[in-house]
Amino acid sequence: MKKSVVILSHCNTPEKLKILQDNILKLKNNSSLDIILTSHISLPQDIIDSVDYFVYDKSNPILGWPQRGMFFWKVYETSLHKAYLNYIHPDYGWTVFNQINLGGSIALSKQYDLNYFINYDLNIDSNVEEILNNNELEANFFKSKNFEGAIMNPSLLLFKINRFQLQYILNTISINGYCSDHITPEQYLNKLIKNLEFTQPEYFISDQIDFFDKKGFEVSNSVYGNFDYFVTDFNFTEWYQYDKGDLYLDSTYFYNITEPITIKYKDTLQTLTPGENYNIKSSECYYDNNGNWELLFNPDVNRKQYLSLIKK
Repeated sequence: MKKSVVILSHCNTPEKLKILQDNILKLKNNSSLDIILTSHISLPQDIIDSVDYFVYDKSNPILGWPQRGMFFWKVYETSLHKAYLNYIHPDYGWTVFNQINLGGSIALSKQYDLNYFINYDLNIDSNVEEILNNNELEANFFKSKNFEGAIMNPSLLLFKINRFQLQYILNTISINGYCSDHITPEQYLNKLIKNLEFTQPEYFISDQIDFFDKKGFEVSNSVYGNFDYFVTDFNFTEWYQYDKGDLYLDSTYFYNITEPITIKYKDTLQTLTPGENYNIKSSECYYDNNGNWELLFNPDVNRKQYLSLIKK
C-alpha cells in the first residue's frame, strides 16, 4: 500500500523550523510513508533534502477585507458609555487550503492509496502514531482545541483520507466557496467533507505552537506603560449593522490611564486623568512624553480598526 503524508507549514522562526525537523524525523521512522512538504516561504536545503517532495508556492495568498477578514474586539464600559474597540485582521485560513490543494495534487499524481494531512507542529503522540500505522481505507477526522479551549471539529491539524476522497475534496475546494460565508477554516473543512463517510475518535489531538501570539489579541495600540489607546483608522460604514451604537470614523479612545497625561489634537490641549476613559474625536492625537510631542497611531498596518460606542 502506498501512503503519503502532506505537511502543511509556515515555519518563519527557528523554533518552528526545529519542530518541523523533529516531526520529519518522526515521520521518516515510518518507512511506509512518503513525505510531501508544502510551504509558502523558502526553507533550508537540509529540510528540503530530508523529504520526498517539496512544494513551494511563494504567493502565500493571505486574504484582506472586504474579501475576508478575522474580527477581534474588546468592550470597555463606563458610566457614560459602552465602547466597542474592533479590528479586522487579514485572514490566513485560505493559505491552509491552498497548501492542501498543492500537496494533495502531488499525492494524487503519484496515486497514493492513503493520504495524511498534518500541520507541521502536530504533536505526534501514541494516538497519532497508531493512525499513521493504520492501513484501513476509511477516512479519519479528529478534534482539537484552540488557544481559548474551544473545540475545533473537524481539526485541520490532522486528517486521513484515501485517494478517491482526496480527489473529491480537491474538486470541491475553491477560494470562492471559502469566501462565500463568514465561517472559520474548520467550518469550511466540515462543508468539504459533509458527503464523505469517515470515523472520528473521541480523543483530542494537539499542536505545539499557538497559531496566534496571545499578545496579538490585544486591542491597544500603546507602547506606553501609563495608558492604552486605540486609533480609528478604517471606514467600516458600508458593512456596519449599527447594533453596537454609533460608529466613530475619526477617533482615538484612551483607557487604562494610571497617571495624568497631556494630549493635543486639532487646536486643543487636554489633560486626561486616571480612572477615566475618553473618546477623543480625532484620529491624529499627540502625547506629551516629557516635553516631546509623539503622534499616537496604529503600528500594525495590517489591522483595520474602527470604534463603535453606545452612549448611556
